[in-house]
Amino acid sequence: MITISVSNCNSINQKIYDDLILNLQVHQLTCPCGVTGLLKVHGYYYRSVKLPTGKTRLSITRLKCESCHKTHAILPMIIIPYSQVLMADQLAAIEASKKQKGYPELMSANPEIDESNITSIIKRYKQHWKQRLLSAMIKITTLQKLIEKCFHHFKMHFMQIKNTPNILFC
Repeated sequence: MITISVSNCNSINQKIYDDLILNLQVHQLTCPCGVTGLLKVHGYYYRSVKLPTGKTRLSITRLKCESCHKTHAILPMIIIPYSQVLMADQLAAIEASKKQKGYPELMSANPEIDESNITSIIKRYKQHWKQRLLSAMIKITTLQKLIEKCFHHFKMHFMQIKNTPNILFC
């Protein structure tokens, strides 16, 4: 998995994703195995994300490392690996839970997100991330800083549960 740091990217669609990939210097990317310059476009797969405008299906680019022969998806940092709910919506759910104010605002802002999604997000946060953040003294501030600190300390995206190798490319 390769996560791309993107500033000011609050939403995603196929055009935004394709532009990100087109502007990316693939030969500069480092594989999670540590080798730079040996990643080649290998294929694509479909991934759904829940947006306020509805569920959107994205064609995600996969790269293959010619050194370790593993394939890696390229995801912008607003997409959490193995989750259909975008980073901003997950943070909103966590913040609402901390303030104990309920979730109607979040569900009305993004009708694709239901109570089941929110319950799952809060559960994953409490089981896997709350103590990690406390132990590393990471505060939930800006999206960019939070993600960068999680990659620095834990080598994974905030709220990523599967321990799949992941690297942040700035």
